Amino acid sequence: MCNDLLLISASTPFQDYFTHYGYIGIYVWFITVDQIAPIPEEITLIIIGYFASQGLINPVFSGVFSIAAFLTVDAVYFYLTKSGNKL
Repeated sequence: MCNDLLLISASTPFQDYFTHYGYIGIYVWFITVDQIAPIPEEITLIIIGYFASQGLINPVFSGVFSIAAFLTVDAVYFYLTKSGNKL
């Protein structure tokens, strides 16, 4: 059941996006879409891991870009909180 869910989630829209935009697409995804849409980060990381296991993307570079995006978003949230912004 879990494998079927992963294959449905990792269908062509995600595959087309990540293969077309590459590692910068992963970074932009986590900074924008993943913060707005109610999709847990873990689901996206599982999909990226699946693509890496299939040889579509490099797992090291995709991990580095994912961590960089997480740190960027967390730093922005920290700055907004520290500055007293209501967002």
